[in-house]
Amino acid sequence: MRYTDRMKHTVGIDEVGRGPLAGPVTVCAVQWLSDDDPEDLLAGIRDSKQLSPAKRQEWAAHALSLRDTLRFCVYSVSASTIDSIGISRALQRASGEVLSGMNTISHVYSDYGLPLPEHHVATHIVKGDEKHPLIAFASIIAKVDRDAAMVDFADKFGVYGFERNKGYGTREHRDAVRTHGPCSIHRMSFLGNILE
Repeated sequence: MRYTDRMKHTVGIDEVGRGPLAGPVTVCAVQWLSDDDPEDLLAGIRDSKQLSPAKRQEWAAHALSLRDTLRFCVYSVSASTIDSIGISRALQRASGEVLSGMNTISHVYSDYGLPLPEHHVATHIVKGDEKHPLIAFASIIAKVDRDAAMVDFADKFGVYGFERNKGYGTREHRDAVRTHGPCSIHRMSFLGNILE
């Protein structure tokens, strides 16, 4: 099945950082503004998890060069807010923020399982970041944005290895939490088994 027909003003949306022990969750929406098929300009795009950091950076830079062809919006929800309202509502809040930054949306394509505001009708695609070019692009931009934030946090909280693990629950990270305790960007609601 093709997801690239009649693409003008359609939006692809995806998130990164749903599962880490620390840091924000980040959502990106990418809107196509051209009558052209995005497969032509986005040939070779892949889900962010299938790309090296260098390739993700190349695609993020490419997004800036396509200002007349697409627009994108990124929004992150902090660890403290995730603790306060839960990850599902945090994702829904971030999705609402990025979609509110889009004009004249004709349709939304979402990676399956991403909660959206109730008033947005969307096509939820299983493994959408592997099948739809705009969802893949959204996943890349969100990943680059969140990774940069975690590298910045590593400068402030050096013992956790955020520059390497990006907040995910690696053995190094879990051991550091047990040794040093959590810091202000840890999701306390995610640390139950580690702190017992």
